[in-house]
Amino acid sequence: MNKIIVVLLFITSNLIGQTNSKFVYGVTAIVNKDSKVDEMMKSLSPNYENLISGIEFNLITNDSIASFSINKKTVPDDVGVQMFLTLSNYSVLNQTKEFLFTEKKYDYLEKNYTVKDSVYKNWQILDESKEIMGYKCCKAIGEKIIINDAGKFTDKIIAWFCPSIPLQYGPIGYGNLPGLIFELQTKKTLYGLKKIEYNSTESIALIDEKNISIKYEDFVKIIKESREKRKQMMNGN
Repeated sequence: MNKIIVVLLFITSNLIGQTNSKFVYGVTAIVNKDSKVDEMMKSLSPNYENLISGIEFNLITNDSIASFSINKKTVPDDVGVQMFLTLSNYSVLNQTKEFLFTEKKYDYLEKNYTVKDSVYKNWQILDESKEIMGYKCCKAIGEKIIINDAGKFTDKIIAWFCPSIPLQYGPIGYGNLPGLIFELQTKKTLYGLKKIEYNSTESIALIDEKNISIKYEDFVKIIKESREKRKQMMNGN
């Protein structure tokens, strides 16, 4: 029996490495009843939590690169949903085993940017496991420092990864674990794997090379300066 399992894992590993694989994720909002922002989203769109449950994200991977993007056909035209997606820090991205390349588009910026950042590595793997979609998954936790023009924040992360699928990727650019991330929880969102498609005909979406490539820290400065200029213009300065 053990020999059969080893052979199956070997075949799966070769299949994943040689072809593109597609992993479909759903998303759930983590609501903080004490949050004024969550209260505002609820007032604008009382049903936004149910609407979000139908949104899907596609992770297309091979052994060397991955792309993570939203399936636009599954996104309802709702102001609460749009606010949620903005606050969840979702962006179109490419991911290698070492770096993230994130597409940033804002109406108030003159140019589009591709922001380069390192893949998160400070995981603590715990001696906990659970079954997801029939696969054994292990638990890892971490804390990521997020810096933006509003300040510096710590986001606690929980990941459940699958050692039997040896891909170091996951939702919204997280990875660098000894297996594909099946479930990822941040402060605002919970991403969960819904569907696996090996030998996918869908190609990896590459970010537009015409975008200006910039480091994360430098992009934060550009955003801050742009917003300061907008405030000055609104105040008539």
